[in-house]
Amino acid sequence: WVCFGSTSFSVFTPVYTNVPKMPAYLSQVTLDVSTENLYWSSRILNILADANYSSSIQQIDRYQEAVAVGSRKLLREYDRKMTETGDFSLAAEANEKISARTKKETISTLNKLTLEASKHMKNGYNLADH
Repeated sequence: WVCFGSTSFSVFTPVYTNVPKMPAYLSQVTLDVSTENLYWSSRILNILADANYSSSIQQIDRYQEAVAVGSRKLLREYDRKMTETGDFSLAAEANEKISARTKKETISTLNKLTLEASKHMKNGYNLADH
């Protein structure tokens, strides 16, 4: 399992080991902030959730639960497939699916937390302000 950032606001994502390569979303981290990898997405989520704790914690709880449940479902599915077939190369495929699901949930939560945080800006902008 991998987790980036504060465990209070981040998710634990399972990965199978002994695979030729890890999914890009989990492994291709740059020095530039990007939502194209879990490291930076987690850092951004941590910043938003920490600064807006009371209005964000429910979304964080839902995010963590969604990733945990979805990941466990995929782990059970691929454990069964690999046991039945003896083809442990399926682990790389499982990692890609788990990573894609984690990315989907992470982006969804980033969208929600960004909207919520923007409501609390001291120098905010709203189209209805005109």
